[in-house]
Amino acid sequence: MEEDTRFFKDWDENEKFVQNCLNEEAEWLKVLEKFAYRKFVDWDWKKTFNSLEEAMEFLLGHCENNRQLWVLTLRQNRDLLKILQNVNHKIKKEMLINARTKNIKRPN
Repeated sequence: MEEDTRFFKDWDENEKFVQNCLNEEAEWLKVLEKFAYRKFVDWDWKKTFNSLEEAMEFLLGHCENNRQLWVLTLRQNRDLLKILQNVNHKIKKEMLINARTKNIKRPN
């Protein structure tokens, strides 16, 4: 029985895409882990900012950056799930085709 090379080509492309996404996420994690978590009470904003309003503006900007990172991550996860769904559909299709061809009775 001949194998459909399109299936393996799609599989390879999907695998490369997933690997690239995982590598990008690893790089993001390295960058994000460099920043230490500090409680607000331990943060001496008076040394860095002239007023509480400036400190709040900075924190709001920081929250917006975090929100954008979450959106980007969720979009990337959605894309990965679509790829996995596509691959699973192709595997199921291949399995059904193989099962049907085995069940077909050939004349002697």
